[in-house]
Amino acid sequence: MTTQTTTQRELSSQSGDTAILDQLAPGVTRLIERSAFSSEQKETLREQLANAISLCPEHEWLERTPGISYNPLPARLVEILLRESHCTQYTTIEVALSLSTTPIVDLSTSTALSVDAYTAYALDTLRHLHYDIIAERIRTEILKKLALENEPIAQMIQLPRLHVLYDAAFSRASKRFLGEDEI
Repeated sequence: MTTQTTTQRELSSQSGDTAILDQLAPGVTRLIERSAFSSEQKETLREQLANAISLCPEHEWLERTPGISYNPLPARLVEILLRESHCTQYTTIEVALSLSTTPIVDLSTSTALSVDAYTAYALDTLRHLHYDIIAERIRTEILKKLALENEPIAQMIQLPRLHVLYDAAFSRASKRFLGEDEI
């Protein structure tokens, strides 16, 4: 956790500073600019993104190697929703940014409005389970939790592309780490 704490300290002085986004998440900044949201909404999203990155740049269980750049968790969630899922709901992206700063993200506390945001968070989680530094116990706990939530998620997702991406990632991770018959 030392790396994450150092990163958080470096970013905390820049909380809400949207200029840092050009350095930390330039692609996501461009995505927000090209979105159909109003100028005011775009500015608010940039501020919320900068704040979310300063509060929690990465999953608590994923320690990054110092000196190696990466797209921070909040930026990846915006990218999943805007670029990959074609989300046009401003509120969904706001909820995703809020979830990115929450220590324990749980579907049971999600509303219908936020299920797509939660699914983007879960998809990002699944995409990072392959890292060697993640303890097998943590990986298994995450997958088993997601397995329990898989059916409710499938019934509530409103973005069809997000549904396809999540199902594929969940299937791959389950087969790779739990075996086909363990779910």
